[in-house]
Amino acid sequence: MSDISLTITPLEILLFALFTGAPGIGIGLVCGALIWRRRRWLGALVGAGLGWAVNWTAFVVWRDGPLSRSLSYWPAIRMGLAHAAPGVVIGAALGAWRWPRARESGAAAGALIGGAASLALWVAITGGP
Repeated sequence: MSDISLTITPLEILLFALFTGAPGIGIGLVCGALIWRRRRWLGALVGAGLGWAVNWTAFVVWRDGPLSRSLSYWPAIRMGLAHAAPGVVIGAALGAWRWPRARESGAAAGALIGGAASLALWVAITGGP
């Protein structure tokens, strides 16, 4: 019998979530400020929140999936980005072409949609990693 107990407070859970999603905060902050030129501060705030959410979601999917048994987190992210890269480039180009008045927003939306589609297609064809 063991008398070791773990007491995890809500503050510690929040700090863990902020720590594991932190790279997305910085990237989203810069991207949001660049994309939303009219309201840079609001764009940076929204971008930071979205960047954190995307990074945290990627971490949770990695942690709960079978990929965490064979790859650590950052190599898994690099592998996913490598397979999503063609869709990101094509999607950004199509988004900027389709919405000429809002090129940055169109390119960002196209890049996200194209990257997700490319990654989904890769998983559908190969069965994933």
